[in-house]
Amino acid sequence: MSRFFIFLIWSPYTWDSGNLIYLLQERSLENPALKIWLEKRNNWLSGDIQNELLETMTHFVLRKIKNSVLKSPFMAIMADGTTDISGQEQFSICFRFLNTISLNINEIFVGMYNPPSGNAETLFSCITDLLTRMCLSFENVRGLCFDGAATMSGHRIGVQKRISDVQPKSIFIHYSNHSLDLALSDTIKTVDFANDALNLIRFVSNTILDSSKRKNIFSGIVLSTNLDEENHYKTENIPGIIPFCPTR
Repeated sequence: MSRFFIFLIWSPYTWDSGNLIYLLQERSLENPALKIWLEKRNNWLSGDIQNELLETMTHFVLRKIKNSVLKSPFMAIMADGTTDISGQEQFSICFRFLNTISLNINEIFVGMYNPPSGNAETLFSCITDLLTRMCLSFENVRGLCFDGAATMSGHRIGVQKRISDVQPKSIFIHYSNHSLDLALSDTIKTVDFANDALNLIRFVSNTILDSSKRKNIFSGIVLSTNLDEENHYKTENIPGIIPFCPTR
């Protein structure tokens, strides 16, 4: 493994590099047949082929999860959304079900969506779409675990209400991890130096985001430190500032 990590560190980035290529090259040191195959002009390792392999493996894993869920008498749906560093919404969905062989409770991540809107109707459609793609339904759903946001837990038009209308036997539970976040947030407010630090971060973030001029100045500062090996500015993947969330 040390030889593998040294190989990763000192190998320059090219279009033919990547985790899969590096792993195959590492294995080829002990497998002459694999080494000969990798040296061929067409070794079927282009980006499109790798994406196809990943998609095939993804479908295989999802089919195994689906079969396990179908064997379980009941299941629960856990979902939460957050934004990444670029401000894009990420809506993650997990299943909680019983493993009928080991009798253990499994919690497995099954999908992530980038919804065009964060309203309850769109998020409910994402959950429905995932169940449909996996040939599942709300028939055996007995648990719903979301945060306390009105979009998810609202008793009138929230996601949990929409699922309850389809499956009245499902029970909504406010998940404990978010409750812990809220408890820690309230606790920190009682500690002066921690509360002052968070307030300073929020103030700096809002000061930059509230002005297009200040955002341009910030982008220039970041760009000046984002240089490649030839001291040329790299304009892609420039980190930005996202709004400060007081409950996370």
